[in-house]
Amino acid sequence: MLPNWLYTQNLLPAGVVADAANPAVPREEVLDQLLGSPLNGALRRGGNWEQTGRALAALGTVCPETAVAFAGHLAEQHREARSAPEPYLVQAALLASAAVGIATTAVRAKPDGAAATAVLTAQAGILRVLSMLDVLGLSGKDTGGTISASFHTVVRGSARLLETNVADVRVATDHPVLRDEPWQERVTASLTGDWSGFGGAA
Repeated sequence: MLPNWLYTQNLLPAGVVADAANPAVPREEVLDQLLGSPLNGALRRGGNWEQTGRALAALGTVCPETAVAFAGHLAEQHREARSAPEPYLVQAALLASAAVGIATTAVRAKPDGAAATAVLTAQAGILRVLSMLDVLGLSGKDTGGTISASFHTVVRGSARLLETNVADVRVATDHPVLRDEPWQERVTASLTGDWSGFGGAA
């Protein structure tokens, strides 16, 4: 991410990123390497939210389609293994992380102050959500219901900000989990204490 949201190599080895960036390496081979890397199953093992987001951002900078596909794979792993944070938040946060990497490459290729500011702002929001998931997980706090809904609102706002300034990110953000049209109505209802639209208590 701008200027330096890099992956952590204990989850995503540099060699895997190098192969992902090389169009001569078949995509199936890259996916096989990702499946064999520590990134695979990181969320299922618990924690590692921020590092996983950073890894997907790094992957997004070199191979958007692979980053989006693997974000979906990790989200499905989480859905099968855990109920909190809510699966919709997990998928949204992982896709948005990949989108930040995609946007970073676009801004570096064609520098633009407004777009760079948008990427930095979106990055800050997504990182905040991921780091808070790490903190809450370590403390044993519940991350379902209203917390997931609140965090999802931040992630969706970050995704919209990226789309407005960097069209390339739609490969990651043009997904129902980030384009739920009734979302604003749900947020409005939550202001009066009605969280039922997010799977929480009314």
